[in-house]
Amino acid sequence: MRLLLSPFAFCALALAGCVAAASSSFSGGNASSAESQEASSPPPADTAAAPRFGPQALERALHRAVNRAREAQDRAPLAWSDSLRRLARSHSRDMARRGFFGHATPGGATPTDRAQRLGFPATRPLGEGRRITVGENLFRTSRYEEFRDVYRRPEDGPARRAERVYDWKSKRELARQTVEGWMDSPSHRRTLLSPHYRRHGLGVAFAGERIYVTQNLF
Repeated sequence: MRLLLSPFAFCALALAGCVAAASSSFSGGNASSAESQEASSPPPADTAAAPRFGPQALERALHRAVNRAREAQDRAPLAWSDSLRRLARSHSRDMARRGFFGHATPGGATPTDRAQRLGFPATRPLGEGRRITVGENLFRTSRYEEFRDVYRRPEDGPARRAERVYDWKSKRELARQTVEGWMDSPSHRRTLLSPHYRRHGLGVAFAGERIYVTQNLF
């Protein structure tokens, strides 16, 4: 028995005064499909056999993948920001801990609210009376691409499942899938490629086999 598992969800938010405004949340088309796919997912996997890497290693792989995507579109690379990483990682950890997915927390805190609480300037001037605020892309996925059940048939009985084998993703595959997902969505692509952003931070959190990714840009 082989089952595919690629439920992923992503959100984009780019707020730049008169420059741009975009917000979306969907998986395979809309938010409701994300909920139904997640509900039909198999039981949580034992991640002991998964590739060993931590959030920081995946964050750095994502940073490289984002800048490859920008450079391919003749955009300047984004500088790494530890302050934006703290902002992004805080939100990913909150989503993983409380089991929600979105730009606003269950209490209603927006990316701007979260930035201000961490002492980060929420806006900066662009000139001609325009200002840009913190941008944000979100992604949620699984640590494995698919799984299959291996059955054994004893001599005196029906076949029984002997083991469940997972096709684990490497950190490079996870980084590629995340950035490709953002680039395939007009609103996420617009945020990621915006020439107004100069730096970014990426925050990753694990919740079992689930992975939450936040990108904050400024």
